[in-house]
Amino acid sequence: MKIVTAIDSFKGSMTSMEAGLAVTEGVHRVDSDVDVQTAHNAGLPCIGVTWGFRSKGVLEEAGADFLVDTPEQLLEIVMGQKGD
Repeated sequence: MKIVTAIDSFKGSMTSMEAGLAVTEGVHRVDSDVDVQTAHNAGLPCIGVTWGFRSKGVLEEAGADFLVDTPEQLLEIVMGQKGD
Protein backbone atom coordinates (compact mmCIF):
# COMPACT_ATOMS: atom_id res chain seq x y z
CA MET A 1 0.00 0.00 0.00
CA LYS A 2 1.31 3.46 -0.88
CA ILE A 3 1.16 6.14 1.80
CA VAL A 4 0.15 9.41 0.20
CA THR A 5 1.47 12.54 1.88
CA ALA A 6 0.99 16.19 1.05
CA ILE A 7 4.72 16.55 0.50
CA ASP A 8 4.56 14.04 -2.39
CA SER A 9 3.06 16.62 -4.72
CA PHE A 10 5.76 19.16 -3.87
CA LYS A 11 8.55 16.70 -4.54
CA GLY A 12 7.11 15.92 -7.96
CA SER A 13 6.42 12.28 -7.23
CA MET A 14 3.95 10.36 -9.34
CA THR A 15 0.25 10.60 -8.70
CA SER A 16 -1.65 7.41 -7.92
CA MET A 17 -2.86 7.18 -11.50
CA GLU A 18 0.64 7.69 -12.91
CA ALA A 19 1.91 4.94 -10.63
CA GLY A 20 -0.87 2.62 -11.76
CA LEU A 21 -2.54 2.55 -8.36
CA ALA A 22 -6.25 2.61 -7.75
CA VAL A 23 -7.51 5.06 -5.15
CA THR A 24 -8.38 2.12 -2.90
CA GLU A 25 -4.71 1.08 -2.83
CA GLY A 26 -3.55 4.14 -0.93
CA VAL A 27 -3.97 5.87 2.37
CA HIS A 28 -3.32 9.50 3.21
CA ARG A 29 -1.16 10.26 6.25
CA VAL A 30 -2.60 13.43 7.78
CA ASP A 31 -1.81 15.86 10.57
CA SER A 32 -4.53 18.50 10.18
CA ASP A 33 -8.27 18.81 9.75
CA VAL A 34 -7.74 20.16 6.22
CA ASP A 35 -5.71 17.05 5.37
CA VAL A 36 -8.56 14.83 6.60
CA GLN A 37 -11.01 16.68 4.36
CA THR A 38 -8.61 16.46 1.41
CA ALA A 39 -8.22 12.71 1.85
CA HIS A 40 -11.95 12.12 2.11
CA ASN A 41 -12.62 14.35 -0.91
CA ALA A 42 -10.17 12.18 -2.85
CA GLY A 43 -11.89 9.01 -1.67
CA LEU A 44 -8.91 7.92 0.41
CA PRO A 45 -8.91 6.65 3.98
CA CYS A 46 -6.65 8.65 6.25
CA ILE A 47 -4.44 8.01 9.22
CA GLY A 48 -4.09 10.94 11.61
CA VAL A 49 -0.65 11.22 13.18
CA THR A 50 -0.77 12.88 16.59
CA TRP A 51 2.80 14.21 16.48
CA GLY A 52 2.04 16.61 13.64
CA PHE A 53 0.49 20.05 13.18
CA ARG A 54 -2.87 19.57 14.94
CA SER A 55 -3.89 17.78 18.12
CA LYS A 56 -5.42 14.34 18.42
CA GLY A 57 -8.76 15.95 19.31
CA VAL A 58 -8.80 18.05 16.14
CA LEU A 59 -8.02 15.01 13.98
CA GLU A 60 -10.66 12.94 15.75
CA GLU A 61 -13.30 15.65 15.36
CA ALA A 62 -12.40 16.05 11.68
CA GLY A 63 -13.14 12.35 11.13
CA ALA A 64 -9.74 10.74 10.65
CA ASP A 65 -10.26 7.05 9.90
CA PHE A 66 -7.39 6.03 12.19
CA LEU A 67 -5.34 7.84 14.82
CA VAL A 68 -1.79 6.85 15.72
CA ASP A 69 0.64 8.11 18.32
CA THR A 70 3.82 6.50 16.94
CA PRO A 71 5.37 5.68 13.57
CA GLU A 72 5.21 2.03 14.59
CA GLN A 73 1.41 2.22 14.90
CA LEU A 74 1.28 3.84 11.46
CA LEU A 75 3.28 0.97 10.00
CA GLU A 76 1.03 -1.61 11.70
CA ILE A 77 -2.05 -0.13 10.03
CA VAL A 78 -0.43 0.26 6.62
CA MET A 79 0.85 -3.31 6.73
CA GLY A 80 -2.58 -4.58 7.74
CA GLN A 81 -1.51 -5.86 11.13
CA LYS A 82 -3.96 -3.84 13.15
CA GLY A 83 -7.60 -2.82 12.73
CA ASP A 84 -9.28 0.51 13.53
